[in-house]
Amino acid sequence: MRKSGKQIEDYPAGLPRFANLLGSAPAFVISRRFSVARSRLLLLKQDRVSILEARLNETDQNEERPLFLGCSRLDANTERANILHDLDNALADLDAFVLRSNQISSLPAAAKPIIDSLNNWVDGTGCLSRQQTAYLAFEDDLITTNSYNDYSFAFLQPKIEMLAIWLYQYFKKHPGTAGFRASRDKHVFIFPEDTLKRITRMVIAWLTVATIPVPILIVHALRTPGSRVAFTMVALTLLIVVGTCLSGARTTEIFIAGAT
Repeated sequence: MRKSGKQIEDYPAGLPRFANLLGSAPAFVISRRFSVARSRLLLLKQDRVSILEARLNETDQNEERPLFLGCSRLDANTERANILHDLDNALADLDAFVLRSNQISSLPAAAKPIIDSLNNWVDGTGCLSRQQTAYLAFEDDLITTNSYNDYSFAFLQPKIEMLAIWLYQYFKKHPGTAGFRASRDKHVFIFPEDTLKRITRMVIAWLTVATIPVPILIVHALRTPGSRVAFTMVALTLLIVVGTCLSGARTTEIFIAGAT
């Protein structure tokens, strides 16, 4: 249940209801990256800087008083001063745009199951215009603000959520019967973020036990050297694979983990 006591269907149909659906789960907050538009603007901003740079070089080459080039305090060339002022503004604009674009590009891509869920909701309710939800069609350009500090959470949590939804559907049980129903629509499954995090932590803990202590106990139980060596190789491979998937480790870190 939502803190306000209201369910999604209690809000007016259209943008108010859709906005409350998006706000009900962090994973639903997705947006277009507008990669093509950003590239177009980047080209224009770069070209502006290039033009001003060329004008500055031309002004320096045509300077009739070399003394002005040797000391900026004595430089009385107003044309050069104007060009430098415009160049400074253009570079500041370009730098800010590049840094802002870098922040946007670092946001994770929206998960396809989330996009499909939103599309299904939009198609099922029919309370929004096509223009308003057209951004959902650009799947390769969609990003989410729901970032994770831990790579293992980013890898596991969406999969655990999809598995939970499948289990609820398989057993014909709506999540609302478990006490956290945000919608009266039986096709809407929204799980609390805290619950998903707890389940994800339990899964990570289980994987840690399965890949580290358990193989050690099994090796001690084996009697022949050959079986111990073979199982050790299998366990080490499993440990590296699981660690790579859950940690997003770099290549050098993977080699170090394998060597130790």
